[in-house]
Parts: sequence; C-alpha cells; structure tokens
Amino acid sequence: MLKMVNSNSGRLMVVLLLVVLATVVDHCHGACDEPCRPPPKHYTELGCQPVLEEGQCCPKRYQCPELTDRDGNKCYFNGNIYDAGARLSKEDQELNSCSPACFCSNDTLPASFKCAHIDCPEFLAPLKENCVNQYTARGCCAERTVCGEDVKRLERCYLEGEMYYEGQRMYPKNETCRSCFCRAGFDNSTTIADNPNCQEANCGIELHGGDRLAMGCIPIYFGNDRCCPISWKCPTD
Repeated sequence: MLKMVNSNSGRLMVVLLLVVLATVVDHCHGACDEPCRPPPKHYTELGCQPVLEEGQCCPKRYQCPELTDRDGNKCYFNGNIYDAGARLSKEDQELNSCSPACFCSNDTLPASFKCAHIDCPEFLAPLKENCVNQYTARGCCAERTVCGEDVKRLERCYLEGEMYYEGQRMYPKNETCRSCFCRAGFDNSTTIADNPNCQEANCGIELHGGDRLAMGCIPIYFGNDRCCPISWKCPTD
C-alpha cells in the first residue's frame, strides 16, 4: 500500500504505458526441488507479486501495481508518494546513500527525483599497498582506510573461499543482487538470503527512472549476471 508524504491538492493524471505483466521462465519441473529464477529487479522494487498456477512451483507471471492512476505531479519510491519539493524520508534516503539530497521535482512532467551524486575518493585513486578500506553497512564511501600492522588486528570474514577484513564489502558471485558486510561475528554457515550481514541491493529504479516508467519505458538488463538495469527502451526510441 502506498503511503502519502506531504500531500497537497492538485492532481494531473497521466497515462502510463508501462507493461506491468510479463512471463517469467519456469525453471521448476515436477517437484519443487530446484530454485526458481528470481524476477527482474524492477519487479521487486515495484512490489510486483508472483502469480502461481495450479501444479506449478515457480511463478508463471507477476502481478504489478496499477500505475495508470499515478499523479504526474508527484514522485513515487519504496511505497511512498512525494509531493513536488518534498525530500526523501531518512529511511528511503538510506537505501540510496550514494545519491544524497534527493527531492521530487515537477519542473518537467512526469515529475522525477533530483539527487546529488557522490564520487568516492577511493574510486579516484588506487588503494595503497597493505591497506583496506572500511565501510559502514549502509554508507556510500569508505569511512576510513586501515594500513600496515593495523590491518592484522582486524576481524576476518570468509565468504565463498575468499578472506575479507572487518569493514570490507563482500559481493557473492552467485547472488549478484546481494552484498555482504564483514564485521565481528560474521557467520558464513547460513545462506546469503538468511545472513543478517547480507542485504539485497536497491537499484533505485523508481528513484532514477520513475519518469521513464511513467512514459512507458522498460528497463534493459545485461545478461543474467547484472542486478540493476543498464539502460532503458522507450516507445519513442
């Protein structure tokens, strides 16, 4: 259910051309002993629900929220509705820490979020030898860099046969939409999905592409190894 944030009068209805239903390949045959293919990331972020048919263990399609009644003067993200000029709530902003100071703008229609952009210093220069960058669980850039003998005093984590130091981010090879965080007590005996130190990525599809969704554009993915869309295909292309 959508929650209203800073609502006021004035609604401009727009026709959204987004196709909200799609067929998902069924990878289960017979008994449900094989994993189902995960849905495209925009299905997850739009809150689409799987539709199961009798005798099938994997969804044949997904039922997505009705988008045609969205107000073109407002922005939508994570189940919340934002009026023009409203900033993201603290909780929603934390989901996209690398795009700070986001606010809803209706300078052009449909309305869209405008955000700042962060270029982390660690991405602009190579890491010094015998050093590791340390992050917080939800932060964007490294909080600090630890070097030399101090590195040896850090806690260590192991994931998929690789060793990491406390504060480092870990990216599972077979779970491209999840990242893990090395901290004291990290337990790699659980599945990635059940590990409290691992979290699902938020691509910010509504945050960065809400206006495109409203214009009937569909996200484009690169193969099966990338979590977030890399581009858009629009009716006017």
